[in-house]
Amino acid sequence: MSMTMDTALDYLVGQLSKQTPPEFFAEILDEFIWLIDEPGKDLCRVLRSWLTDDDRKKVQIALSMQEIALLESDAERHAIFEQIIGRWPDLEPMCRSSLQLQTTRQAHE
Repeated sequence: MSMTMDTALDYLVGQLSKQTPPEFFAEILDEFIWLIDEPGKDLCRVLRSWLTDDDRKKVQIALSMQEIALLESDAERHAIFEQIIGRWPDLEPMCRSSLQLQTTRQAHE
């Protein structure tokens, strides 16, 4: 049986305890990204798609990623963060923190 990265990650998120903070799972994925080929191309694709997912926990996990920038431009970042904040206003601090992190990281590259 072949399992895609999408299926594997969806399964793992579905198995998380309700008490598991999304940030904790993101930390694990941050470490995992360094263990897989093509610096986690499939993982990055899945996490990028989670930013626009209907599952709040997936959005929070993607916003919590620290080792990779999921969005390529400021315009894309702002558009997606506005969409997230429009849907879940209480995630605005998380979006602002993520935006700040990615902008700072890009400035140092």
